[in-house]
This record gives sequence, structure tokens and C-alpha cells, in this order.
Amino acid sequence: MSKDIIQFLRLHAELAENDGCAEEAKRLLDVVTEITELRSIVAELNEFRIGVTDLVEDAFCQIAWKINEGTRAGWWDTCALSTAMDLGDRLVYLGTWERHPEGHGRRWFYRPIEATGSANGEFIETGID
Repeated sequence: MSKDIIQFLRLHAELAENDGCAEEAKRLLDVVTEITELRSIVAELNEFRIGVTDLVEDAFCQIAWKINEGTRAGWWDTCALSTAMDLGDRLVYLGTWERHPEGHGRRWFYRPIEATGSANGEFIETGID
């Protein structure tokens, strides 16, 4: 989509130049430059976010306990550790994990979201800003 916008702006800059509106053409080309720079920044931020998400997930999995049997098989238990709960909530905020709706107090359960989306069809709001 943004390539279409860039092509659109370049075309209009060329038309403006042909019509003798050099200032308008320059302004449109400046917007193209800004869009290109912003796309580069967004790509860098996405790479950074992936790295941060991996680090948070690694830290969470180091201190939480994975349940392998029973009704909560596949969920990770925070074992009432505030740090585990905070990391789990951050993973929910980052959109890669979900929180079980039946947790309580400091004992919450989390699991990775499958590629198709949340297993129970909804995300749990954590309130993290």
C-alpha cells in the first residue's frame, strides 16, 4: 500500500513539475522521502520488538512452570511469582501469549498463541501501558 502512495506522490510531483509548480513538486518529493525514512524506522522497530519479545519469553520460561498433564496441559503456571506474572502479562501485551481467564490473585496461567490466533478466541486485557 505504501508503495502505491509513493508512486502516487511521485506521479503528482512530476505533473506539478510539468505544470510549472516546482515548489509543489519539491514538497511532494519531500513527503516521499519522509515516508521512505519512516518505513525504515518501522522496520527497525519491528526487529527490535521481535528481539525484546524473545528475551521476555526466555525469561518467563526460566521461572514459570509448564503444565504437561490435566485440564491445563500446555499452560505455564506463574507459581504465584510476581515476576513471572509481570513477564506473562508483558507477553500478552506483545501479542504472542494469552492469559487463562480462570487465574486469580498472583497465580495466573499463560500459553503461547498459535499462529491462527488465541486458542479461546479472545485476548485478556492486562492493563499494561
